[in-house]
Order: sequence, then structure tokens, then C-alpha cells
Amino acid sequence: MLSGPEYVPEEAKKAVVLLHGFGSDGDDLFGLAPYIARGGLEDVAFFAPNAPTTTPMGMGYQWFSDNGWTFNDRDGIEHSKALLESYIQKHICNQLGIGFEDVALVGFSQGTMTSLFAAPRFEKKLAGVVALSGRMMFHEELEEYDEDEFHKMPVHLIHGEADEVVEAEESRIAYSELEGLGFDNLTIDIFEELGHAIDERVINKINAYLKPLLAE
Repeated sequence: MLSGPEYVPEEAKKAVVLLHGFGSDGDDLFGLAPYIARGGLEDVAFFAPNAPTTTPMGMGYQWFSDNGWTFNDRDGIEHSKALLESYIQKHICNQLGIGFEDVALVGFSQGTMTSLFAAPRFEKKLAGVVALSGRMMFHEELEEYDEDEFHKMPVHLIHGEADEVVEAEESRIAYSELEGLGFDNLTIDIFEELGHAIDERVINKINAYLKPLLAE
């Protein structure tokens, strides 16, 4: 079972799961929770699990292998998808008495790769995904599926034009791929002079996007 920091307000009936990047941990993104929650999401529960394995460098965690910085680890990302699905069901939904439709994912970098891979393939549909500074993995598989074999939840992509770790073009490509797969509730923001990071503009966009998705 995944584990990590969490904040669960009394009577919380909605939840956000924060998925950190390669070599980081749940605490990294969890520090953003109070800022994401302000102005309308104060009653939302926040969870920030650590990825399942440590990196080869022994620093931080990874959702799957970087595989020579290609990140093409199909078995590893599938394993994380299964762990994440179980974590959401058993640790969040069962605990709060809510469904997958009450849960949103916010991923950063490798956390975004995991989110965009996992969410369409879960058995149940999530409220939505916010995908920060990442890319879409193994999308070509979904092209072989029937329309009813994967979920098309709302997705909002955010990237910095100055990102030198994962180029902003990856989010533009992901947008095109998702659009081609029939995702119709799809939006994207590309911020000038933003690197591989999260700033106030990004936090404000996350907050504004999540509020209608997680409205009672």
C-alpha cells in the first residue's frame, strides 16, 4: 500500500491526490496543499503518497524506472497504476465514504506521466486530472481500445515554456493525443519564463480548475 502525508478535514467528501516527480517524495507537493485549497477547497482532503520504490541514486522515490532517462518502463508504470488505484479505493474512498468521481489527481513531471497513464485505465472514472510539466506515456495503446474501454475524464495540462527537463512541447503533444482519443473536456496553459517548477500562476490555475470539478 502506498503511504504519505495527508490532510483530511472533518466531513470531507472530496479529495485531491498529489503525485510527485522523479526523485522527490510526497512531502514535496504536500506543502502546496494549503495554497491549492484556499478560496473554496478548504473542505477537500489532500493526499500525497510516496511513489513505491526509491531511485537508483538512493535519493527520493520513483513511480517507475527512468530507464536511461527514456522513462519507457511499461511494467513499472502498470504496477504504479495498480497500487494507486488500490490506494484511492481503500485508503481514500472507503475512508471518506466517497467514489472515484469525487477524487482528482494532480501530478508533476513523472507524477503527471503516471496520472495520464493510470486515470484512463482505472476501472472507475475520476473527477479529473491536472497534469503539470509532464508527458503522456503509452498513449498508442488507447488508440487500439474501444471507446468504452477507457475513461475520458476532464484533463488540464500546465507547462512552463522554459522547462529544460521536460519540454513544453510534450504537453502540447499530450493535448493533441488526448483530443484525438475523444477527450472533449480538455484545456492547456503554457506559461512563459517558467521552468520545471510550480509558481503562483500554476497554483492559481490548479485552484480555479479544481473548484468546479470538486463542487458539491
